[in-house]
Amino acid sequence: MTFHATAVSSAHEPTLLCPNCNHEIRLTESLAAPLLAETRHRFQEQLANKDAEVARKTEALQQERESSRRIVSRSKTRLPADWRPSGANSSLRKQRRRAN
Repeated sequence: MTFHATAVSSAHEPTLLCPNCNHEIRLTESLAAPLLAETRHRFQEQLANKDAEVARKTEALQQERESSRRIVSRSKTRLPADWRPSGANSSLRKQRRRAN
């Protein structure tokens, strides 16, 4: 069963319209409390799920970044000294390329 909340313009009190009989039911605090609690609980669950998803993605990105750092670190140690990136060695690289 679904209810549509409407506002009564004369009394400025929220009401629910019954889908079966179209009777307007004044939404007092005692009637609204369970609806609000259920809605709050549902939104808190959605927020917790989103937080968990963000945490998983953040962890995956951190692992990927660390993996990339290790790969770059290993590749720098395997390159000959004159092939490692630096401004002074760029002329040696150009000379090797021309020679080949």
